[in-house]
Amino acid sequence: MLNLGYAGLTVAYGFVALLLLGVILYSRWGWPVKAAGAVTAAAFCLISYASIPDLLGWPIAQNPPHKFRLHAVYVQQPDKLSKSKGAINLWLTDAKDMAKGGVPRAFQFPYTAPLHEVVINATSRMNKGVPQMGEFTNAHSTAVAGLHDPASGGATTAPLTFFDIPDPLFPDK
Repeated sequence: MLNLGYAGLTVAYGFVALLLLGVILYSRWGWPVKAAGAVTAAAFCLISYASIPDLLGWPIAQNPPHKFRLHAVYVQQPDKLSKSKGAINLWLTDAKDMAKGGVPRAFQFPYTAPLHEVVINATSRMNKGVPQMGEFTNAHSTAVAGLHDPASGGATTAPLTFFDIPDPLFPDK
């Protein structure tokens, strides 16, 4: 499959815009219909442009799977100079898809110190060659917004727990 990226989409939408311009200028439709067509086409261009990062594999801020395998971690700590709030990106595979060889998906979480600590511990275990599984400890915490626990007086919690994947037992020969 040919991957043209943003340049290919720009050319494709430019071509569609030229076709729409021809229809608008040379059709016998009324101007309200022509204006509605132009506005609708522009809206679809903006919607598809906003949808591209989810298709390209950028981390998404959606609900991750309840149980998962951890593949990689990237932590961006908050920075007061650039006013960045920070983020924790995890590459996860749903535990249900592991037997099928599921492809990891990147998920983005807001930065919290407790979550950072839990992720550091799991990363250090992964660096030692021990694969890590994880799960959300609270069924309602799978939502990205669930990382902020209002019941704890505004303090943040880490609703994730990580554990080692046991080695498969092979039968004796």
